[in-house]
Amino acid sequence: MKELSGGQLQDEFLKKLWLQRLPSQIQAVLSVSSETLDKLAEIADKVADVALPAAVYSATSAPELNTSAEIQELAKQIVELKLQISRMSWP
Repeated sequence: MKELSGGQLQDEFLKKLWLQRLPSQIQAVLSVSSETLDKLAEIADKVADVALPAAVYSATSAPELNTSAEIQELAKQIVELKLQISRMSWP
């Protein structure tokens, strides 16, 4: 953020923006510190390594559905219902 601002923004403003985007656990730790932004970034990395749970991703395959057969069965039922309705209707 510091580099992107090209030195146009004060450190205190950058600190405020940066802190708002961190997880609340890390915000709580860093908000009481008066360190430089670079030092705060180091501390944030260390806190994140310890405090934040590592994400675990798993994938499972869902059983394949025979949607084509199901659609055909539904279409057949619709035709049968139409026939029943037409038989009940008066000409």
